[in-house]
Amino acid sequence: MSTMQIDWTSYGLAVLLARRQRHMKQPELAELLGISRVTMSYIERGHTRPRWKTLDAIAAQLGVRISDYQKEQL
Repeated sequence: MSTMQIDWTSYGLAVLLARRQRHMKQPELAELLGISRVTMSYIERGHTRPRWKTLDAIAAQLGVRISDYQKEQL
C-alpha cells in the first residue's frame, strides 16, 4: 500500500521563488496570509507543515499548489 508524502523543502522553495517573482517581501506576504513573518520563513525553508487554511491562502496569492509537491511512498 502506498501513501502520499509532501516534499516540504521543494514546496517552500517554490513559495519563495513565486513570492520573489511578484516582488513581495516576506512580511507583506505573511500579512496577506494572516501568519507571522517567522512562520513565513519556516514555510519557505521547509521547516514547518502549514495548516490547510494557510496552504489554500498561499495557492490563492501565489498559485503554488501543494498537490504539485506530493510524492508517492511505497
